[in-house]
Amino acid sequence: LRRDRALRGACLAPGRHAPAARGACLRLAIATTSLRDIAVLLESTVGREVMDSFEVIGVGERVSARKPAPDIYYWVLTRLHLEALARRQ
Repeated sequence: LRRDRALRGACLAPGRHAPAARGACLRLAIATTSLRDIAVLLESTVGREVMDSFEVIGVGERVSARKPAPDIYYWVLTRLHLEALARRQ
C-alpha cells in the first residue's frame, strides 16, 4: 500500500520528481488521449526544465483511436524504441 501511494504521489507531482528520475537514468514519457493543449498546460504549470525530463510526450492527436484503445501507449512505446514490449500481448 505504501508503495502504491508513493507511485501515485510521483505521478501527481512531476515537477518534484521528474528531474530526479531522469538523473537516476529512468526514461520518462507521458501518454494521454487529451489534446495537445495538455502539454502546454503542463509546461506552464511545471516549467520547461521539468517538461524536458520527458523523453516522449504522446497526446491524443497522434493517434486515431482514443480511450479505451491502447494506441497512444503503443505510439509512445514505439518512440521509446520499445516496440517489442508494446506488441507483446
